[in-house]
Amino acid sequence: MIGLSVRLPAGPALVGRRSIWRSRAALFGGLGLLALATWRFLVIYHVFYDQRFQALSETKAGLTVRRDEARAGADRAAEMERKLVT
Repeated sequence: MIGLSVRLPAGPALVGRRSIWRSRAALFGGLGLLALATWRFLVIYHVFYDQRFQALSETKAGLTVRRDEARAGADRAAEMERKLVT
């Protein structure tokens, strides 16, 4: 019968080793900060985008009113010219 024995490093070799999570804690911390910064950027961008969209909507509404008033004035002027010519 073949005996398979498991040999583990003795004492001091295990004490100096760190777990994979502990050895990469700084990396995970940095990635966490990067994710937090990205989230913060997206939230702030969304707020500014909403404000800009609202401002553009108000500007569009104001310009539409001015266009309609100008069109009505042009129609009145054309009607007056037509009355004067005939």
